[in-house]
Formats: sequence, C-alpha cells, structure tokens
Amino acid sequence: MLNTHPTLGTEIQYVDIRSSALGQQNAGWVASINTNITHKLTPVTTFQLNSFVATGQISLQGKNSGRYFYQVSGKREFWDKKPA
Repeated sequence: MLNTHPTLGTEIQYVDIRSSALGQQNAGWVASINTNITHKLTPVTTFQLNSFVATGQISLQGKNSGRYFYQVSGKREFWDKKPA
C-alpha cells in the first residue's frame, strides 16, 4: 500500500490587457506551480505539505512581484468510521 501521495499542478497564461479609454496596454506571460505531498503515518494520522509559487501578475500599470507560500498540516481522526 502506497502511503505517500505527491501531486503537482502548473498553470501558464499569456495575458494581454488593453484600455482604449486610457490609451494603455500591457502584455506578458504569467505562471504558477503548486505541489502537495500527503503521507499517511498511521491509519488515523495524516501529514501534509503544500507549496505555491507564482510569477508577478500583469496589469495596466505594470507587473507586480511574484508570490509564494507553504503550508504544513496534520490530521488525526478520533471517531470510528462506522456508518450510522
């Protein structure tokens, strides 16, 4: 039985923003990657690690800085999984 489940997700977009009223436009590529690793330590205990990284977002005013975060969590089940 496999106790560790890794997942990976990506997103890549080309953004083209135009405002004829303001006479402005901006365009460029943006991307993000997210990962998730779940590990079942015991039948009732689970450990999870998540991360997310993204490039800066495109707007009419320019491009903002990228962002990232990570998360660590654990879960413990206390009740039996019996149907009611």
